[in-house]
Amino acid sequence: MFPLRDPDATELTASRGRRQEKKLETRAALIDAAVTLFASQGYEHTTVDDLCREANVSLRTFFRYFESKDDVLFAREMDIEPFLGALRATDPDLSPLDAFRDAYLAQPRLTPDDVAQAVLFHRAMGSSAVLQGQYVAGMEWFREQVAAALAERHGAGAPDDGDLLAATLGQSTLDHAYRIWLAQQGDGDLRAIAERSFDLVKHLVTDRTTHSSTAF
Repeated sequence: MFPLRDPDATELTASRGRRQEKKLETRAALIDAAVTLFASQGYEHTTVDDLCREANVSLRTFFRYFESKDDVLFAREMDIEPFLGALRATDPDLSPLDAFRDAYLAQPRLTPDDVAQAVLFHRAMGSSAVLQGQYVAGMEWFREQVAAALAERHGAGAPDDGDLLAATLGQSTLDHAYRIWLAQQGDGDLRAIAERSFDLVKHLVTDRTTHSSTAF
């Protein structure tokens, strides 16, 4: 959907030096270990010791970064700020759903590394009901952020029902496209799949509206 980023990595500056860089590298190694092992052998069958061996760190080091293995997979966040900024800047004459679509399609294409990470992440997340629950919570947060951006777009202080519904429809449409893409192991063109999905939703809504009007 959107590239994942380590929020701590954005804090790294040249003035912080090698020590801070090493800390970020260790944290990233543990996250990569979790994605790899959860995807290959499942969350339930992966221990903290396994993660430490994969990342080549000590158990003590692991607990300096994370409280448990539950925290590792979602330590990276979706990088949605560029999307939200594009959404706020869309033509105010566009419908909210069209604005969502245009803002998404304006985002840079995923790099090969982004694609590989996304496929592994979802395979890892799918290995556990616990992790799937965390993912659903993340999607709820995403909808709230989108609804708030849509409210800002038309100068409102808080989202109204239309903003919330548009955010839900947009997120669901994007999720539909994402599932198709993941079923192809990331080999397809996610942008093209998403564009077709939004076009289909628009067609269905228009078709339903036309039939409802002629019924009367």
